[in-house]
Amino acid sequence: GALGGAAELRLRARDEILFTGNLGYFANVEAVVWFHREVLPLIRARRPGVKWRLVGARPHRSLLSLARNDPDIEVRADVERMHPYLARASVAVAPIRTGSGQSLKVLEAMAAGAPLVATPFAVRELAVEPGRHLLLAGEPGAFADQVLSLLEDPLRAQTLAASARTLVESQYTWRQAVEQLERIYQDLLPCHRSEPCGGHRP
Repeated sequence: GALGGAAELRLRARDEILFTGNLGYFANVEAVVWFHREVLPLIRARRPGVKWRLVGARPHRSLLSLARNDPDIEVRADVERMHPYLARASVAVAPIRTGSGQSLKVLEAMAAGAPLVATPFAVRELAVEPGRHLLLAGEPGAFADQVLSLLEDPLRAQTLAASARTLVESQYTWRQAVEQLERIYQDLLPCHRSEPCGGHRP
């Protein structure tokens, strides 16, 4: 309800950007370095006090170095639960441009109700609607603009996040994932008990 929404707005930090994931995985390291070099300066030009928090396992030394040299960047390694960080962040980012398995990072943020800005690559396997469930951008200027639009309008960010959470709850439950796997396995099997060998379902 409206009261819950207002409370959620108050819980979120001001101007705090979050990146989550395995901080040693090459695709995540590349994403962080790209965001730091290409996107973050554009955001800071308009919101100089913005904080960036990197949360995940086994951070690469290059990411630890970023945090050592910048008081507004923080690395949190091997946390017990990701949800408190997602619940607090103003905006979660998934600036992923390579690698695999990135859909889980996106779904985790959406399920936690974190407003999200991602690259098209990061959501390529998901049935999401840009502008309704999250914001998409592939180039540095556009990515910075999308992040800034959510930092500057927390109410819009909350509306986006609520739609995303509803989508995850309705489309990406464990039961639905298992059912999809079962359908795939059945299609791969050469014979089914209910039909002759060589028969294929439409």
